[in-house]
Amino acid sequence: MTMTKAMQFIVTVEVAENVAELYPNYGINYDTPEEFAEALVSRFDPDHSTTDTFKEWGFRYKYQPTAALCEHICVHCEEAID
Repeated sequence: MTMTKAMQFIVTVEVAENVAELYPNYGINYDTPEEFAEALVSRFDPDHSTTDTFKEWGFRYKYQPTAALCEHICVHCEEAID
C-alpha cells in the first residue's frame, strides 16, 4: 500500500483524580496517571472512543483534527476551532 496523505489529529486524555478507585486494575497495571494516559492514547479509536464513553471509569478522550485538516475535510470543524 502506498501512503498518499498524512493527517494530524490531537487526542487529549483527561484522567480523574480518583481514577485508581474507578478503573479496574489501575493499581496493578499503572503507577501514574501519565503512564495510564499513554496506554490509553495507544488504544484510542475515534469510532469507539467518544468523549464521555469511559467517564465512569475515570477518564475521557477529547479528539480534534488540526486546523489545517479542518479547512479541507473535517466534519468536526466547529469543535476543533472552538
